[in-house]
Amino acid sequence: MLGLSRASVVNIEKGRQHPSLHILWEIATKLNIKLTDLLENIDRPKRSQSELKQIEKQISAFLKDESDQSKEKVAQFIKNNISINT
Repeated sequence: MLGLSRASVVNIEKGRQHPSLHILWEIATKLNIKLTDLLENIDRPKRSQSELKQIEKQISAFLKDESDQSKEKVAQFIKNNISINT
């Protein structure tokens, strides 16, 4: 479907070859997913639904106070806990 050789596909799957951005775009398009889903860091642990709900509650609590200090707390909390994992 992508016009790649079998050897290229095997090398990409085994991590011996890195796909170019346009190949990743084609893969995402064919799978009907967002390109960012392919670029997600696989080494990062996945968060459970309960963990995500707890994080959401903590962020909501920080956001009740609209001060700059509260915004800094939210930013720091996200850096420490979420790391774009949802």
